[in-house]
Amino acid sequence: MFLMGKKKSKNKKDEKSKPRNSLCVYNFVVTLAVFLLVFTAYKIMPSYKWVVNSLAYSNMQTIKKYPNLHIDRKYEAKLGFDYKYINYVRNHTPENAVILMPPGSEILKKNFNKKGAWGVKNKVWNTYFLYPRILVDQDAVISDTALAKSLTHVMIVNGWGYDKLEYHISQKAQYNVLPIRLSGGKR
Repeated sequence: MFLMGKKKSKNKKDEKSKPRNSLCVYNFVVTLAVFLLVFTAYKIMPSYKWVVNSLAYSNMQTIKKYPNLHIDRKYEAKLGFDYKYINYVRNHTPENAVILMPPGSEILKKNFNKKGAWGVKNKVWNTYFLYPRILVDQDAVISDTALAKSLTHVMIVNGWGYDKLEYHISQKAQYNVLPIRLSGGKR
């Protein structure tokens, strides 16, 4: 059939190869630009070096070193005592618990991670592993009495926290998590 103003191409290969070639060139240029951006960021910004060297590299080492371990055991191997303690808190509190965290000075005394931003001293890190439980800082309780009344449990660290309980404990462990009230009544 005759179409006005349009000329039919005799060679269909030429028609299809032009858009494909330009698309390949475009993809190559974008990939190169992204690579250069990431490489430059890695060289200039310390946080990118930390992500690559600390997170990605060490996580891969842990995965390769312990391929058949359960995820809890992998966390324990990588994060040590911090994860063991948080896992203990998770296993010994109900999901609706409101837990009083010790001050950072108690956490830093011994056994816990003293380097980096993660660990038991970091409320965000704790919240990740303990969700849906609610964590409350010692400083927040001092300034808010309503918040203090809503507490259900206290994290015992280096013996800190026994004075927050409404009952007496004869055998005191260095690390524990205990309910503030045995009967469940309000403070």
